[in-house]
Amino acid sequence: MDNTTFGVQLKKYRESRNLSQQELSDLLDTSKQVISRYETFQRIPKLSVVSQYAKKLGISLSYLLGDTDDPYADGKSDTQISPTKQALIDRIMTMDDSTLRWLLDTLDRI
Repeated sequence: MDNTTFGVQLKKYRESRNLSQQELSDLLDTSKQVISRYETFQRIPKLSVVSQYAKKLGISLSYLLGDTDDPYADGKSDTQISPTKQALIDRIMTMDDSTLRWLLDTLDRI
């Protein structure tokens, strides 16, 4: 998930359901400000949060991650992730671009 995909997908879903940011935030038990920050790419949630949102909205995790255009695609396998992989993903999501490039270069050498 890049810095914009989740925000784009969340906004697309919200608008397709004719929901305001406040209405969506109420469904997700968060604030309107958090929804706004996601949609304007000022904030990126952890994968575990995106997974919780998908479950609350009854849509696939794959849709919110931008892997499919179908919000109702079968995402059952997407929600199965080990704690170790989740911890790694959470750490990666906080890294800046230069650190990510270094990490990719390092992984390529393994």
